[in-house]
Amino acid sequence: MIYSAFFCIIFTFSQPFGLTLMKNSSQFIHFFRQAAPYIHQHRGKTFVFCIQDDETTQGVLKPLLHDIALLHSLGVRVVLVFGVRHTLNSRLDNQHFHQNRRITDARTIRKIQEIVGAHGIQIQSILSMGLANSPMQGASIQTISGNFIIAKPLGVRDGVDYGLSGEIRKVRADALSKHLEEQHIAVIPPLGYSSTGEVFNLTTEEVAGAVATAIQADKLLFFSNELPTLNTHSEGKVISAREAQETAKQVDEMLLKTVLSVSAEACQKGVKRVHLIPKTTDGAALAELFTRDGIGIMITDEAYDRIVQANNDDIPSLLELIRPLEKQGILVRRSRELLESEIACFNLMKRDNSVIGCAALYPYLEERMGELGCVAVSTEYRQHGLADKLLQHVEQKARQQGINKLFCLTTHTSHWFMERGFEPATLDDLPKKKQAFYNHGRSSKPYVKRLQ
Repeated sequence: MIYSAFFCIIFTFSQPFGLTLMKNSSQFIHFFRQAAPYIHQHRGKTFVFCIQDDETTQGVLKPLLHDIALLHSLGVRVVLVFGVRHTLNSRLDNQHFHQNRRITDARTIRKIQEIVGAHGIQIQSILSMGLANSPMQGASIQTISGNFIIAKPLGVRDGVDYGLSGEIRKVRADALSKHLEEQHIAVIPPLGYSSTGEVFNLTTEEVAGAVATAIQADKLLFFSNELPTLNTHSEGKVISAREAQETAKQVDEMLLKTVLSVSAEACQKGVKRVHLIPKTTDGAALAELFTRDGIGIMITDEAYDRIVQANNDDIPSLLELIRPLEKQGILVRRSRELLESEIACFNLMKRDNSVIGCAALYPYLEERMGELGCVAVSTEYRQHGLADKLLQHVEQKARQQGINKLFCLTTHTSHWFMERGFEPATLDDLPKKKQAFYNHGRSSKPYVKRLQ
């Protein structure tokens, strides 16, 4: 079931993922192998997806829901929160807002209920498909929707009565989690219910954040037409909750501002990771979740590590990190002067500006090879996968430089390298310059890894 479902991924990707993979079996095999760890990692996890409607939604909704259904078939517990803002705006002649909040009267709430009903039925009908030769063949998905959101009125603020616009009071997390355990996909609209029998209009993004927080989801994923331009100190497309809050203050577009603020708050309240994914890119959710580099932006408030290129100011901390391993003979001894001359080759992992790991990349561009050297992690941070992150970073930098083979020399940690794709080699496999300076007294064993 798991692997037959996974093959459907190939049909959901646009170029270059889809047709190219099918035409080239080696590319498909590489993609499948790259995705395998993520299949195991995501199975049994809980993901909350938020889809706000806009002018592009109808064109992308069906393939997007097919991808979400595929995730469900791979063992992911799915909650789908949907919005109707664009459709509502297009059908109301007279609309009133205050501080970017809709003022909801009785006529408006009736229109919202009508639109929510139609959208909910459309979503559930797409998830119910099961035609042969389609991504949904054999899916047999059961959906559930209900009064999981308890709300209260916003009331009168700054002298303005918001009417039937509300805010979330409680999420019935136990009831919702029970349905997820029974393999149902929960479909939740931007409506809340009160003990007085009233229905309130809620902000879709806030509903998604509250649900993810209440059930302590592993991931909260927003589909967006616009991703923020990042101006942070973080590595790549990963930012902290604090950086998301700062970015929210800088953007003008209100929906994006709301998404960033809700994302930061969700992380701070226990949601492990939030992803902002481009809605109109076919297969974006799968590319984000099943490839190494992803396609969107990830926000996390977990203990945050960043990898940076070293400079001369880092040398004292770097020496403090590697000296114990040099004394044990695990690393070759490097003088301060040598480090100063090689510092541009070093990549440092920092946590709260403290150096907790390092790895060096020495390029031999004529042979399109690179040496991985001086891999070290501070004692108190070992067994947390930090060395793997450093290796992945070095491999990425090597690819960017056109390097297609990495090699290393080791006396103590050959199994660690072999477990990560390095194969035993001979001196003849190394670049000529490296052969000339090989330390025969140390007798380090060479290993080579081909980068794909």
